[in-house]
Amino acid sequence: MKKKYILSLLLLTSSLFAQEKLDLSSTKNIYLLEGTIDNKYPITMRLTIEENTQKVNGQYYYNNNNIPIYFGESVLSENSILTLKEFTNIYPDTYNNSNSTGEFTGTLDKKMVFKGIWSNGEKSFDFEVKPNKAQIVQEIQIKKYSFKDSFNTDPESPAFDFAEETFQIANPKKLAGINKINKELGIINELNADYSYWKENPDELRPHNMVFDDSYEFVYRDNTILSINNMMYYYGGGAHGISDYSPVVYSLDSGEILNEKVSDLVYSIEDKKLVALLRKKLIEQMKERYSDEDNSDEEIKQGYFDFETIRLNDHYEVAASGISFVYNQYEIASYAAGIIIVPFTYEELKPFVKKDSKLYYLFE
Repeated sequence: MKKKYILSLLLLTSSLFAQEKLDLSSTKNIYLLEGTIDNKYPITMRLTIEENTQKVNGQYYYNNNNIPIYFGESVLSENSILTLKEFTNIYPDTYNNSNSTGEFTGTLDKKMVFKGIWSNGEKSFDFEVKPNKAQIVQEIQIKKYSFKDSFNTDPESPAFDFAEETFQIANPKKLAGINKINKELGIINELNADYSYWKENPDELRPHNMVFDDSYEFVYRDNTILSINNMMYYYGGGAHGISDYSPVVYSLDSGEILNEKVSDLVYSIEDKKLVALLRKKLIEQMKERYSDEDNSDEEIKQGYFDFETIRLNDHYEVAASGISFVYNQYEIASYAAGIIIVPFTYEELKPFVKKDSKLYYLFE
């Protein structure tokens, strides 16, 4: 995958880092588990475990609706006991006992079999989840490398802060498609031209930090595709930094990227019904985000640069629940609007999808 470096600021110069060593900051292992609650409700679970701290988080969904339910952060005990509180909201600052919808408590053994009791305070059921050996992707490792420098030893001195992750899929069968993906996602761009400029111009850059952070997020997998997000943040001075959210969908068979063009997915981005559905979702999302029920649709439209020109773009992610289109900062609205993600269920989008699309099987 060719990473999308923001504003072409990150021109690679491998020689710059020949004398500096990136530190391995953390290693996270992602395990993809399947099983049941009460031996009759099929679920799919993702657990992310940080090696050094044994901190655990993740999510799960019931296979009959594919709606994600999130886990608050927990710690795997020395005797392999794990308690995970579940929440319908993804944001960590809402994780507290008052809005938890239930919890999983049990043992997580070395073979990644997690079993015990699920309870919501009123009902309790046995549960068990474990790796599904029929799935190509069962385990993923994300390693974070970092480098920091400052003009002097003063802790308040502006710093250059660089962090980047590699994403590697366990591939015991040495499949060619997985090897290709791992090769692309395992590259560390050791440094960039900004570090040299920052180092050589202390008087100009002393008032602020320079920050670059590149990370990955797992979204979805089946035996045909792997869907991940590449998230980047860059700050080089000014009022604020710039974030970039790039979904990537890989073919597990060939290793090729399947979501580079929306024209490969839908018949036409100009379809009137599709455009109307997209714009309706954008209006509803803005109202929900700002609790803006009092304003008319026409007033809400003013929150976008040019509402009447918005179409589906080439940035879209594939999840268990459907396909979401991603608009990065400044694409269709101001910086304050943030990254805008517009979800479609498979049922909603199906009438507009090409039957010869490599992703059409998801809609059947």
